[in-house]
Amino acid sequence: MRRLAAALAGAFVFAAQAAPKPTPTPAKKTPAGTKGTSKKSPSPAPKGKGRTPKAAPAKLAPAPQTPPPDPELAKFSTINSLGMRFVKVGDVEFCIWPVRVRDYAAYWHATGGENGAPWQKPGFAQTPDHPVVCVSWQDAGEFCKWLTTKERAEKRLPADSEYRLPSDIEWSRAVALPGEKGSQPAERDLSNLEAYPWGTQWPPPPGAGNFAGEETRGPTAIPGYRDSFVNTSPVGSFLPNAAGLFDMAGNVWQWCRDPWAKGTAERTLRGSSWFNGVLPLSLLSSARIKANPDALSDAFGFRIVIAPVGKK
Repeated sequence: MRRLAAALAGAFVFAAQAAPKPTPTPAKKTPAGTKGTSKKSPSPAPKGKGRTPKAAPAKLAPAPQTPPPDPELAKFSTINSLGMRFVKVGDVEFCIWPVRVRDYAAYWHATGGENGAPWQKPGFAQTPDHPVVCVSWQDAGEFCKWLTTKERAEKRLPADSEYRLPSDIEWSRAVALPGEKGSQPAERDLSNLEAYPWGTQWPPPPGAGNFAGEETRGPTAIPGYRDSFVNTSPVGSFLPNAAGLFDMAGNVWQWCRDPWAKGTAERTLRGSSWFNGVLPLSLLSSARIKANPDALSDAFGFRIVIAPVGKK
């Protein structure tokens, strides 16, 4: 994040201007036989007098500096009050990464949350830039309501827009998996058995995401794949997809707003997690899992979108 306009160059310097020496006045001629006098030329002015004093260098006020547009920031459609960055995907704006610990902490403290909540002690170390985990579908919804109210009051969010969880179809569009058949997530699950968020190859190429790789030394490790994180990783640690979205594969499963199927309270999650590995099906772009809306897991997080109010 890098900006500086060019400063004014140079400074005004005023040269001393010496007063010109007076020109001697010629003596007047007098008639012959008359004693005459002649005017003497005036003596040069004493040193330091009769000269223009040397001017002090002018003091210039600092030039106003307008940073040039930052190409890294210009690609985002929105950067909100929490520093979350969004890009346009279809009719909504997707946050480029899952909700971070720092984002959720701002909500938690603003609403009077107490210490010792599950998201604060997932069982492994996290920094403020790791994705928040151990939050339920209901918790994610409350975060979205709080952020919507906050930013409308601050005149940062129009009244006809809101923060919410992405729908299952919106998530598919963001992972470049359009045109799935089925009217509900349960019917669309594993609808495409070839596409992964990074392409079609297996195992994943280096930098594809935070999965259970050889660094875990566990039975679910992907042979030949290694990343630097046994559990969650800071958001944005791996390569983004074509839409500019990070962690669409691995790190944390992400809650969607949709029920898993009609007549059930279970909700849909997408994207796989740090726990998933050797089973290729779990990392497919079309892979989905379901969970009760109050379920907590150290592999569950969420991503949010900005959407027009009432858009399904």
